[in-house]
Amino acid sequence: MGKEREFNFNQPEYNDIFWRCLGAVPFKSYSFSSAYKTALTDLLPRIVPPEEIKLIRMIFSDNLTQASLDDFLQSWDIERYGAQGALLLSYIQKKFSQLDFHEYTGPRLAGLFNYYRFRNLELIAQYKKIVGKLNENNIIPVIMKGGALKFLRQELPRIMGDIDILVPDAAQFEQARQIILNMGYEQFCDAVHSIDFHKSGDSNDGILDMHRLIDEFMDNSELINERISSRAKLQKVFQTQSYVPCPEDLVFISLFHTAKNIVEGTCLKNIMYTVFDMAYLTEFSDFDWQIILQNARDGKICKNIYIAVTFINSLIPNLLPEFLSEQLSSDADEQHKLDKDYFYARFVHDVKYARKNTKFTSVLNNYEKFKRYIGSKLQYILTKRIHKSPILLKAFFVLQKKGKSWNI
Repeated sequence: MGKEREFNFNQPEYNDIFWRCLGAVPFKSYSFSSAYKTALTDLLPRIVPPEEIKLIRMIFSDNLTQASLDDFLQSWDIERYGAQGALLLSYIQKKFSQLDFHEYTGPRLAGLFNYYRFRNLELIAQYKKIVGKLNENNIIPVIMKGGALKFLRQELPRIMGDIDILVPDAAQFEQARQIILNMGYEQFCDAVHSIDFHKSGDSNDGILDMHRLIDEFMDNSELINERISSRAKLQKVFQTQSYVPCPEDLVFISLFHTAKNIVEGTCLKNIMYTVFDMAYLTEFSDFDWQIILQNARDGKICKNIYIAVTFINSLIPNLLPEFLSEQLSSDADEQHKLDKDYFYARFVHDVKYARKNTKFTSVLNNYEKFKRYIGSKLQYILTKRIHKSPILLKAFFVLQKKGKSWNI
């Protein structure tokens, strides 16, 4: 047995499960792709519970029987399971309308389906209002992610917290921000690559997530923006002029965010819907997988896309083609050797975020919080300066490989 590899970023934003599963792989024969495939055995059931795996596989079944459905419903409780999974089951109810979903569950699934249809209409109304105003000022955004899928599959309701748009031009992005603020919306989470907008006085429900870049940590983000925009088609989207990305770019964006969610432990419930969406998008007859490969290579995120592709194929075998996984595997192993800039930037970003979002006055009455506050201050001061010294930067990654803690 070789030495165990441990990745330890010691930030609450990171999903320890992901890194600890990779850390269990012997270092001696280490390559990222082989380590990740090995780690999936432990990783998959921790991120997606077995009953959810069973649910997502049911939706891809072409011959679901009443006996199989009865067996599933016998141990499934709509109140305990929540809306995320129940809405997927309502899709199955629509697909297999000839099957009996039981006296208790059937009507509730139908009601949930209609409830989210109306919730989507509320969000779409806000989209029409905002993007209509942007159109008046000659700004035509690219609609992305769940909003784009809702437009393409209007018959199916979705669980959407907001609608994502891309405004790649820097000047138009700032102009759009001012327009939306002047309409009375409030700005939340002003990041380098995106801004969240909420209704005035409502900090819970988002309306619009406006992106300048797909992600601030993706290399060649401007080039990726340009290519996605050039392939997008201008369409009448919810009575506005909006660009809709091609199916390949929608799959690419979904794969990138799936990997991000797995690594950082965020929005994991959305993975089930991502799989469902990909199955639909990849059915287009002229779907070109080379677009996804080229995007991944240009953005230097082959490892990220490989994470998502392998994970999704472990949920639904062969949903995404094997040759895609093989090519990404080779590129991912090469990328892993050059991964320093990405993970160092991500580490500093999270330390900075922790420092900014902790108020000194809120930690004075709690010793543990006070220690974390002081630790994040020191971490930020140190990590911000490390990149100026090649020797210190090298030492940082030596410690990371050895599993040494940076938690002060």
